[in-house]
Amino acid sequence: MYRLYIFLLLTLIVNNKLPAQDLDRVNFPLSMAEERYHASNADLSLKSTQELYNNPAYTHWRNQNDTTHCRKSAIVYTGLSGADSKGDFIPYEGDGSYDYRVGAYGEYSTSHSGTLSGHIQYAQGKHRNIGWSAMRQPELYLPYISTDSCGGDFKFDSYYAEGNYGLTLKHWTLGAKGSFYGEQAFRLTDPRALNNTTWLRFNVGVAREMNNHLLMLDAGYGRNKQHMQLRYWRPGQQDRFFVCYGFGLYDTRQSAVSFGKSRMYYVNEYNARLQYLSPQNKPLRLHASVAYAYNQMQTEESDIYNLYESSTHSFSPLFRLTYCPSDKWSYELMGAADIKSRKGYENIIEEYLIDKGNNIYDFRTIDTRQNYDRNTHQLTVAMKASRRMWNMVWGLQGGLTSNNYEETYKSGNYRIKVQSLTPHAKLSANWQGRRDEIDVSVLYARQKVGTHDYDVNQQNLQIAHLDFQQAFAPYAYRTADLDKYVVEMTWQHQLKSITVGVNGKLYLASGHRLDDVNDTGSIGFPSTAPMISPDSDTHQERWGGVSLFVAF
Repeated sequence: MYRLYIFLLLTLIVNNKLPAQDLDRVNFPLSMAEERYHASNADLSLKSTQELYNNPAYTHWRNQNDTTHCRKSAIVYTGLSGADSKGDFIPYEGDGSYDYRVGAYGEYSTSHSGTLSGHIQYAQGKHRNIGWSAMRQPELYLPYISTDSCGGDFKFDSYYAEGNYGLTLKHWTLGAKGSFYGEQAFRLTDPRALNNTTWLRFNVGVAREMNNHLLMLDAGYGRNKQHMQLRYWRPGQQDRFFVCYGFGLYDTRQSAVSFGKSRMYYVNEYNARLQYLSPQNKPLRLHASVAYAYNQMQTEESDIYNLYESSTHSFSPLFRLTYCPSDKWSYELMGAADIKSRKGYENIIEEYLIDKGNNIYDFRTIDTRQNYDRNTHQLTVAMKASRRMWNMVWGLQGGLTSNNYEETYKSGNYRIKVQSLTPHAKLSANWQGRRDEIDVSVLYARQKVGTHDYDVNQQNLQIAHLDFQQAFAPYAYRTADLDKYVVEMTWQHQLKSITVGVNGKLYLASGHRLDDVNDTGSIGFPSTAPMISPDSDTHQERWGGVSLFVAF
């Protein structure tokens, strides 16, 4: 770790300053609780900035056109965070975590050679009490996950590296970006788990400015692989390992008692994004973006055949309208949506003899059934007013978030649906002194559950199912009326040639599951894996993080 710190400092010591607000833009989230913090914080400017930087050509265009930005910039940061929960939780996420990270981001720009930028982050931590899933990033593969019945703590090491290059060619700005994410996660209790997960992504982008109006387009491809392995360390020990396909259903043939289990998962991702940025020297400014992504997931059982597949369509529009009638007042209106639709496919595999003399068999797909559907959307609309008073800037924001979650399985007429509304209010203050700057924001939100429906009645009662663990538990987690509190504070101090600072974040969610959300059926395969109560229970979640940074 000391060698890593020294390496980052030596390779990224350059002059001038990068704004401390870019810390959130480059920080790579390490837990679902951290992602919920960002979703609840409803940061208007951060979401818009992230979309702009997703185009590889934007970094160079901004450095060439924004005269307030320095030609050389870098930031080095380190931080730690932790989460804990009581009552309801999603079993495949676990009920707590801790992690620490170190990372750096830097840019180098010239007028003739273009702009080169890069980002690197290393992290290490633990996700506690994960049950009924042996997968990492399970949301990417649901409902086709593999699991044992014991659960436990996953320790992990993750690595992220990104490189971006942009240049100007006549009237066009061109850019290319590549990134790699790798994680090795393991569990030290039987059955031992070992997961190797990688993401490799490439993007190209183009930008064209016409009469100070900027139009940008980018497209990319990503490849994800995950190798999941479960095995018992103690000789002769066996257990049942489940290959699941939604609503507590599992493949009985592939879920037999054995010494271990091994599976491969693959995801191919294709994405495109179109953005528009109006002239930034006008009182009224607009940023609009439309993004689309298509994910195709496939599985392999012991590297032999593909049992399950899924296809996911994602649509993410965004707009941010800013009006600055004077130096003292500014107003912002923003809307953002994240819409996803997933279809799952079950392949029927036939085993056939290809060489009778040598008793050699092979497999082939003879049919495919499309039973599983999952549709989610999150829509946020917010408005913010800011007022400058001497060396202070005060901000007041109000908004509303709508969430919809729906799962169906055609064969058994199973259905899960949850709708909720979450209004929020946010107060922020920014103080700037001669060498110091302090930024504080406090948000309160109230999540109110509306329509909710759980229609899962297993038809084959001759065998035990996992519907309580994999269908009811996530449903119970989503059907809670919650009070949410989000606090963020940043202090930074300007030295002679560098800026040092500290950033702190806190997320609290407290409430109770609805009284009519209870499970009265029998629980299949009770085990030592952490689990929620079948009766209405509390819902408490806490996440906090602290980061130190140096900007050059």
